Formats: sequence, structure tokens, C-alpha cells
Amino acid sequence: MLPRIALRAGPVASPIENRSKGGVTGSRVAGALGLVPVEEAMRSRRALSPQYAATTAGGELTLSSYVDNLFSISDSPMGAVWIQEDFEEHVQSKWGF
Repeated sequence: MLPRIALRAGPVASPIENRSKGGVTGSRVAGALGLVPVEEAMRSRRALSPQYAATTAGGELTLSSYVDNLFSISDSPMGAVWIQEDFEEHVQSKWGF
């Protein structure tokens, strides 16, 4: 029995059905531990990048993640690149990788 997973973007959630292989069913311990630095970085960087955020009906979005993929969300390509680079710098300096 696999855990229920939903892909969230702001206030909208979409369930991911019928998963049977891939990263989510791999090492659950590694996945859970990998979530810690990603979530910490997303929370700590959120207030620093409002000028690069994408404006949506539900508010501003800058980053989303799914398993081991990170997606930057911006109103411009330059903003999306800045968000990714800022995230990378933070994770390298705080977590050492």
C-alpha cells in the first residue's frame, strides 16, 4: 500500500493516482530526509523573492517540488533563473550540498 500523494500549487491540489514505480516508491527514508532541506529552503527563501514570484489568483508562487524535482515559478524567465540560483546557494551554504 503506497501513501496518497497530491501535487499542490497554491490552493489547488491534484491527487497522483496509480503510482507503482519510480522515485516515490524507492527509498522512503532517503525521500523523507531529502524533504527536510528542500522544505526548509523553500520556507526561508519565500519572503526574499516576492519581486520574482508568479502572481496567481491564489497568491504569489515561487517554487514547487515533486519528489526530487524543483520547479521555479515566475512571471519572467529571468525571475525563474534567479529563484533557482538563490535556492541552490541557500542549500549549499546551509546544508553543505
